[in-house]
Amino acid sequence: FERAGSVRGGETVAVVGPGALGLLAVQIARALGAGQVIVVGAVGDEARLSLAMKMGADSALTPRPLARLPPGQFPAGEGESLAQAVRDLTAGRGADLVIEFAGSAEAARQSIEMTRRGGRVVLGGSTSPGRRLDVDLSLIVRGQLDVFGTVANPRGISRRANELMAKGLVDVRPLITHHLPLSEFARAWEFFRDRREGAIRVMMHP
Repeated sequence: FERAGSVRGGETVAVVGPGALGLLAVQIARALGAGQVIVVGAVGDEARLSLAMKMGADSALTPRPLARLPPGQFPAGEGESLAQAVRDLTAGRGADLVIEFAGSAEAARQSIEMTRRGGRVVLGGSTSPGRRLDVDLSLIVRGQLDVFGTVANPRGISRRANELMAKGLVDVRPLITHHLPLSEFARAWEFFRDRREGAIRVMMHP
């Protein structure tokens, strides 16, 4: 959020990728005064999207219709991209700020496509080398988009995060889905890697 100049009151923020960082971003966007928070997930993210709604998202999007959708969750229409679905929720404008934590080239491309003219995009999901982004550059140039990449922790971020938690604006407890002893590290890693039993974050205890 700091890379993109934070959130201006009333802005629409789209969060792409409802993992631990995405779920934190939903809460922070709301705490910073976002007028609308949209979370975008993939097939299989139903439980995480439901959690995002409980954490302050106004709506959630999935790439195709699901058998059952909790209130506030909307599938993209037949043949409709998630980027277009975001525009449909914003009267055709697109999101003012898009925060991407999904980690795929497709997610990054759609993040750029769902951003309004003059908006900001923060790409933070693809931290490993090898992923290449194929995007129409005119979307960035003619759209006057500010595109940021981020992996580092800004100075003082831990203190500010603790303040948000102390005030009850950010709750990390629902993100810690499993507790295992340190002696079962291999099992804990499998839970985290494979999203076993809906794992988001696994807490290890000595």
